[in-house]
Amino acid sequence: MSKNDIESIYPLAPVQQGMLFAALARPDLFIEQVEFGLAGALDAAILEAAWGQVVARHPMLRTGFVWKDRNKPVQFVLRRVSAPFRMANLTVAAEPDRELEALRDSEQRAGFKLGQAPLTRLLLVRMAPDHHRIVWTVHHILIDGWCNSILIGDLLSCYAALKQGVSWNRPPARLYRDYVQWLGKRDRIQAEQFWRRYLLGATTATAPGQTGRLQTMAGGHLVRTCELDTATAERLAKALRARHLTWASLCHALWALALAWSSSQQQEVLFGSTLGARPSDLAGIDGTIGPFISSLPVLARPLPTSSWPSFLAGLQSALLGIREHGFCTTAEVHGWSQVPATAPLFHTLLVFENYPMPDSEDPALDDQPRLLTLDGDGARTPYPLSVVIAAADRGVRIKLVADAAHLDDAGVDSLLRALVLLLGQAASAIEADRSLGDSLSDLASEPLPVFQWSAHTDGEADPGFDPEAACQTDVERRIAAIWARVFGVDRIAANIDFFALGGHSLLATELIDAMRAEVGLSVSLSELFAHASVRALAAQVGERLASDVPDAEGTPTLAHDAAGRHEPFLLTDIQQAYWIGRSDAVSMGNVATHSYLELDVADQDPDFDRFEAALDALVRRHDMLRAIFDAEGMQRILAETPSYEVKVHDLRLLNPQARRLAVERTRERMSHEVLPADRWPLFAVEVSWLAERTFRIHLSIDMLIVDGGSQQLLIRDFIGLHLGQAEHLPKLRITFRDYVLALDKLRAGPGYQRARQYWLERAPSLPAAPWPSIRPACRLLVSVVGRSTFRSRHGKRWANVHVR
Repeated sequence: MSKNDIESIYPLAPVQQGMLFAALARPDLFIEQVEFGLAGALDAAILEAAWGQVVARHPMLRTGFVWKDRNKPVQFVLRRVSAPFRMANLTVAAEPDRELEALRDSEQRAGFKLGQAPLTRLLLVRMAPDHHRIVWTVHHILIDGWCNSILIGDLLSCYAALKQGVSWNRPPARLYRDYVQWLGKRDRIQAEQFWRRYLLGATTATAPGQTGRLQTMAGGHLVRTCELDTATAERLAKALRARHLTWASLCHALWALALAWSSSQQQEVLFGSTLGARPSDLAGIDGTIGPFISSLPVLARPLPTSSWPSFLAGLQSALLGIREHGFCTTAEVHGWSQVPATAPLFHTLLVFENYPMPDSEDPALDDQPRLLTLDGDGARTPYPLSVVIAAADRGVRIKLVADAAHLDDAGVDSLLRALVLLLGQAASAIEADRSLGDSLSDLASEPLPVFQWSAHTDGEADPGFDPEAACQTDVERRIAAIWARVFGVDRIAANIDFFALGGHSLLATELIDAMRAEVGLSVSLSELFAHASVRALAAQVGERLASDVPDAEGTPTLAHDAAGRHEPFLLTDIQQAYWIGRSDAVSMGNVATHSYLELDVADQDPDFDRFEAALDALVRRHDMLRAIFDAEGMQRILAETPSYEVKVHDLRLLNPQARRLAVERTRERMSHEVLPADRWPLFAVEVSWLAERTFRIHLSIDMLIVDGGSQQLLIRDFIGLHLGQAEHLPKLRITFRDYVLALDKLRAGPGYQRARQYWLERAPSLPAAPWPSIRPACRLLVSVVGRSTFRSRHGKRWANVHVR
């Protein structure tokens, strides 16, 4: 593959990142199969040609992935690929159904190599001269359920055109890349705030049964299906329409009730849901093949006293909020929740399907094959149980796919019977305002399933029972210490698998960054997956880890200096430039580099005492908020600072023009203020109280103590502290001073000296720096640009914040 073969390269969507991470660890996951039957005569050669044109039309079907030796994986689109197609003839087979099943299994087991496009193939099976089955095998990282209709519609449309001997003139589909770019513009701070509020108080994923040990252990997956008759489905549709409810809210309510029953009447259940959301503001995106989904947590409270209609209405409202903030990865949301990093965010995943069916009939073609059936064998997921409900006015189908290591046949059967019973009575329960408690009591005679969850979440336990689990070398001990800190446990057994500990993509990234920062060890994502325990990783990379503090390239260990925490330390190069620029010793000096922000908060009762308490806690948490700079160009962290008193300007009684002028005066003063570097604080916070439940926060902060990323972090931490979530913020073990000291040691190492020599040798050949263009008598003007908006339909604390 050369550069000329590549059409485009772009980042992964969050859902693709999660699937890539899981698939690298378990290649058998996320292999989708869609099967459909066709009645009538079929020309296999024309169908193969049509398949090739469909693959050419949709870039996602020509996409592969690159992740090795990269900080972030990317996806690439090839200009042309050979569309994999093969045919099997079972017209004379003794047992055609069994042989068809064997062909399906063979396609499934073949899997895909994610770095080699295309990640899709088509199998045409002739069952009889006028009956064919088509099995489309594709990796889930390329598609969602909506894509089935797109692909089948395009395939049959192209076949019909080629059959008539005409060109298939379909315009190119809108690029999935446009969606990825759209995602990049979403406000993740707003999303983090929503998820923290939504999941507040939830600490454990709900198990689909009583936790225990299965009597018999089996491998593979258990599958159960059931279909609801059309008459019952039509009655349900009518009952939902009468209450302005949706099929999605019903399906989520059914699973929430089933979980409440199976987990012994829990009144709060936490499970996962795969939701699709194609942005309405991207024209033509409905015809794009790609995964426009996310698997995110749903927190439901099926109180026995609640009625069916009110419970469904509440879930419907919650699902709207989840969809609005559904562009985050599962791992990100896990990190914002109170569920421990080493525990799963959810054990069960609900997949609600409600997709359009393609229209295969063209009245101009008498011999066009007709679409008979459309069946999907959903991809295997990393979760112990997936519940797939395809629901619409025409019918309801339920499929349970369980990992046999966690649930047995009896447990899966019990869960299916519970769902069927709840579904059968849902119409009458909605119509009659029946309570949830009445419906749950109807399940009392059903045996509860047993759920076995055997993943290790306590790395400390194993060494006490297995001497081989203790770390035996210095390399193992050093790596294990980092793992223990990242996973939040006291000790890590050397032989415990990263994934058994609850590892996911964010933890992997944090682990890799920590090993690089603390011991100078560069480990790739693929190395971590291939050697997923402390012992295996130590054996793989041990030679690259030197025994003394600096490694072979002179990278020092980043360690916390608790004893010298408040001792003076040097400025970094950028701090020194800012510090010198404040003085009049240089031309164009006397200028402070600082940031000025305004945050509008709406629909919230102001509590300024709580606001100041959160700000004080933020100052105690982050050392650089207590930094001062002396005349010799050294910085120092104050051990203690007084409580910060926020100045509040009460503008509620002013008319709109006077209120606007007052805000502008505050903005003009704070945005040009130069705070003395030798006195605390190097930030200023004031509030303009605009209306009873609306106020504006003015924040000025000197760039001597922060950068852009730090400001984002400070805002997030402040919101967490204001919401009373201090115990859930990550513990800070390294300070900026520790970083500066390590940076100073780096300059003495051979790696730095080689880099310095490299640039010294090349400096004479570099072009001269441009001279600044200066207008005479020109004042330095600071203008406020940009605006990010935080919104939530729930009106909760910190739900409506605008950052100016």
